[in-house]
Amino acid sequence: MFTHIKHNLPEITKEIRVKIADIEERLKDLGPPLPSDGSEKMHILWNMITDFITIYKNTITGKYDAKRNNSSA
Repeated sequence: MFTHIKHNLPEITKEIRVKIADIEERLKDLGPPLPSDGSEKMHILWNMITDFITIYKNTITGKYDAKRNNSSA
């Protein structure tokens, strides 16, 4: 049994490394993690609200900002 484990362990380790790399890549696509500090959360929320208001006002006035729209994509 020990030889069986010893024989298959490198393949299992390789598969785990591949899966970890895949998950880390998927996590990067989600962006940075949310902060745990309340004041940092408030700062992010405030920025999101400000961006929303700016986009909303620009939509109403017919102003289009290609740079702003490309940064969120």
